[in-house]
Amino acid sequence: MNIDEVKVKLVHDILEIQDEHLLLGIENLLLSISSNHEKFVPMSIEELDERIVKSEQDFTDEKYIAAKELITKYSR
Repeated sequence: MNIDEVKVKLVHDILEIQDEHLLLGIENLLLSISSNHEKFVPMSIEELDERIVKSEQDFTDEKYIAAKELITKYSR
């Protein structure tokens, strides 16, 4: 399914919805997504390099949490 087909299907599905609360929820979600997208500013190459250097140093200094620990912590 290409992007145009997805858009048409989405519009069709939205037109079928009769629940006002659900439609308001979809509207709020779209507003939230577009608002977050507008706030997004990509990092410069220099910022990315600095982040990589800091992350590598944090790893060397053992300032990290293993994925298994996070899974255990938040699976409760």
